Amino acid sequence: MITNESGAYNIPSLLPGNYRLTAELAGFRTQVFNDVQLGQSAAARYNFMLQVGSAATAVEVTAEATALIAESSPTIGQVLAEKQVRDLPLVSNNVLDLMQTMAGVRGATLGESTTFAGISTGMVNTVRDGLSVQDGRYANGVGATTQIHPDMVGEFRVILTPVDAELGRGNGQVQILTRSGTNQFHGSGVWTIRNSALDANTWSNNKQVVNGVWTPGQSTWINRNQLTGSLGGPIVKNKTFFFALWDKQFERERVTVRPVVLTPCARNGIFRYWEGWGNGNTLTPTTTTGVPTIASVDSFGNPVRPATNTNGTPYTGSFDTSTCSAHSRTHPRHPIVPTQSHRAIPGMQTAQEWIPLESRRNT
Repeated sequence: MITNESGAYNIPSLLPGNYRLTAELAGFRTQVFNDVQLGQSAAARYNFMLQVGSAATAVEVTAEATALIAESSPTIGQVLAEKQVRDLPLVSNNVLDLMQTMAGVRGATLGESTTFAGISTGMVNTVRDGLSVQDGRYANGVGATTQIHPDMVGEFRVILTPVDAELGRGNGQVQILTRSGTNQFHGSGVWTIRNSALDANTWSNNKQVVNGVWTPGQSTWINRNQLTGSLGGPIVKNKTFFFALWDKQFERERVTVRPVVLTPCARNGIFRYWEGWGNGNTLTPTTTTGVPTIASVDSFGNPVRPATNTNGTPYTGSFDTSTCSAHSRTHPRHPIVPTQSHRAIPGMQTAQEWIPLESRRNT
């Protein structure tokens, strides 16, 4: 500790953590500041006012637990200390998701739509132990960093504006300080499991209707196992410490996919169409502008008769077919072409059936 003739004192190069400050002098009461929390690169100021009295009588003051950002700094932000980082629930086990709990941060993801006091996270620098960790191939701001387990973090700080000059790089910043060991050996082991068998079905799956029949869909199958082990302690007591964490995730996932493919008839060269309408697959919404298009088949490839004509009157058209092969067509003078609204792409499967030019003219 460094002091001068005016009574000012300075204690430099302290590690982040909780401290207890005590000042005592013969003939005066002892004064104590408890729970003094120091964050990364923080400069805290505490003034002692010793009262005349017995030294056996102490005046104890508890410092504010949230005063981790120095009052002398223009920085506006919030800090989560090590205990808060460990105690806050995190389904993802990614400490970066904690930034959503900070005041001034708007958004639910790490994407560019989330803002720090109006600044996109794509423009926010992320610092780990004083070093920028996003100078990689893709500058995605906060999302450019890798996943960081909460047990690895000693302090998590979100700076909204402005960033201190010694750190720089924009108005917003995420600062992460990794943990250190102590004079005692401590370790932990965690096995986190997420299995979709324990989840309720989603609302969108429960309302699913196939061919007019209520058919609830299956939820996405996922089985995630995350194993984490950590150990910290002294190398040289009161001088050198270590902390190590091992984290591994095993994930298996299955997703239900409904691709759009050609119907069996279309694959065999038999092209069916409803007179007056352009053919659409089961997911095609009905449109009456441009080339009128309607879902012409159901999920099993069976024809679905339109309820109305393109002008809204009850449907009066007919169901026609046309066949073609590599060598001949039923209409040799009129080639088969895709509808104007859905032209086929070579090598791409589609449920859109083709319509002969001759039939289009007749309608």
